[in-house]
Amino acid sequence: MIKIEEKPFGYKLTYSGIVSMAGIEKWLKDSEKILANSSDSFSVLVDMRNIEILPVECQSIMLEGQQLYKRMGMERSVVIVHNKLTAMQFKLIAQKTGIYEYERYINGADNEHWEKEALDWLLHEIEPIMEEEKV
Repeated sequence: MIKIEEKPFGYKLTYSGIVSMAGIEKWLKDSEKILANSSDSFSVLVDMRNIEILPVECQSIMLEGQQLYKRMGMERSVVIVHNKLTAMQFKLIAQKTGIYEYERYINGADNEHWEKEALDWLLHEIEPIMEEEKV
């Protein structure tokens, strides 16, 4: 399941469980509608603490969605993960879409301050405290 919420900084995307092809296609269509009315620039917080690894067949849609967010004005993003595999998977996708340089990753499993660090990055460009071996 993927939920999109409007926030003062832009958007919060919450992923949970197993993401299906139908679910990610719905996310892309919903994103197109929402972003058509968005401001010129925004940030995105992606909460992936409760997601299973993204199935291979869904990765091309995720890539298309990240490109859409970038094209529509995304300036910064932060991804909250719960394991190294999820972090690696989304870092690779971000590198392909060109958003990697302004996307940050925070291990939400081991960091009780993940939300504060995420908002500090999105709102004030304060780098989160990252322990690469954990993310």
